[in-house]
Amino acid sequence: MPLSWDISQVDDYKSLYTWRDKDAAGWQGEGYYLWPKAEALIFALGVLGCGSAVTEDNYGEIAVRLDMYESENGALCYGPNGEDAAFTLADVKRLIGLTTNHGSRNEKRATWKNRVLAKEEVSA
Repeated sequence: MPLSWDISQVDDYKSLYTWRDKDAAGWQGEGYYLWPKAEALIFALGVLGCGSAVTEDNYGEIAVRLDMYESENGALCYGPNGEDAAFTLADVKRLIGLTTNHGSRNEKRATWKNRVLAKEEVSA
């Protein structure tokens, strides 16, 4: 099943898009592009165990889990100069109303930590 997502219920969702001219390298054409943190969260919802939508009830927990995940694995997004651009609570709150067709798992934080953040030792 292909991934689908909807931002039409996000407040002022049209502002999540910005116009970009064709880049100098020519690999990215001109057009409207979705805010990179919105794109990243669309995919991250499948890992975070908080459900398939960002809501008033779960955005705080999503932000906590993103912080934990990024602390272990590095930022999911980068700034224009390549610097880490980790998610903030305000970033997640901005995306209340985002829904996807994946990430339906709702786990307690401890269960999620054991599933996602537990490091397996690999023997050589």
